[in-house]
Amino acid sequence: MSEPLAVELKNEASSSVRGVSMWGTVVTMLNVFVGGGFVVLPYAFRLSGWLFVPVLLAVGVLMGFTLWIMGFLLQMVDQKADELNVPRSQRDWGWIGYMAFGTPGRLLFAGCMFFDLAGGALVLMSIVIEQLPFLLPINHKVTAVLSCIVAILFCLLPKKAFSWMAVVGMASQVFLVMGLVITGLQLHSAGEVAEDQVALNISGLPQGFGIALLCFLAHSEAPLIYQLMEDKRQWNRVVVYSMTLTEVFLLAFGILGYGFFGGSVAQSIADNIGRDTELQLLPNALSAFLAAATILGLSSKQLVTLPLLLDATTDLFGEKLQKKGQFAMKAV
Repeated sequence: MSEPLAVELKNEASSSVRGVSMWGTVVTMLNVFVGGGFVVLPYAFRLSGWLFVPVLLAVGVLMGFTLWIMGFLLQMVDQKADELNVPRSQRDWGWIGYMAFGTPGRLLFAGCMFFDLAGGALVLMSIVIEQLPFLLPINHKVTAVLSCIVAILFCLLPKKAFSWMAVVGMASQVFLVMGLVITGLQLHSAGEVAEDQVALNISGLPQGFGIALLCFLAHSEAPLIYQLMEDKRQWNRVVVYSMTLTEVFLLAFGILGYGFFGGSVAQSIADNIGRDTELQLLPNALSAFLAAATILGLSSKQLVTLPLLLDATTDLFGEKLQKKGQFAMKAV
């Protein structure tokens, strides 16, 4: 370990403002990994069949390996960053690109990450805006405006709040899983569980593979999460734990959704909660509650994930953006 980095770690340990713990980082990674893509995961099973399982596992292993490489590279370039007084928030993919290829590398890496983050933010906002009209009896455009205002307010929170916001996101995911299980049990008791599942649909595998990639939205935000850690030497454990838990969650969620609804799985599984295989609301108050609560929880999950993406986006511009500039960019 370089001497400047050792001094910095010692100062961080003695500082009253501590970084995020290892388990707090794991929860944050889980919340980002299980982003907007997980709601369409059962639909990927519908497109590809049961043999989508090894595809999802392979993508997860590949993504975990690249995250480990990222942490390894950031640790390698820490000494040079200390010498140049580069702030922690700017030690990201762009910094890795700069160390490898100079300014062109930084611009290329930062550009790729910017479009990835901006696209991820649009996906999250689109899910919120498209889902809420099923719950709130207001105009679609009004829903869009209100959703953006709430998202901006979330972005005012400090970075230290990310781990707590991640807990809210994880709680929403747990509630969604509960809604799926309860709906499945209701279908089973009524003898209406789908039986049209297939083992393999080769024509649907390319689309399923794309959805599998969408389920692992963490690489652009990972450098920021890494820099917020209290003990960055535990990054390897964070990757292993978060990837393992993510794979277990995604597999269970996809298998349950496809197992219950089969060919009736909607593009967003939230549209199936509290409904039968014909997407008609099941005849009881619990089903109506589950349908409404699932949409609300799913929308909340996307909104609390959004600030992490937008903070990572503004960090790409370094110190060129002051606080007002960062807020203006997030609002745009």
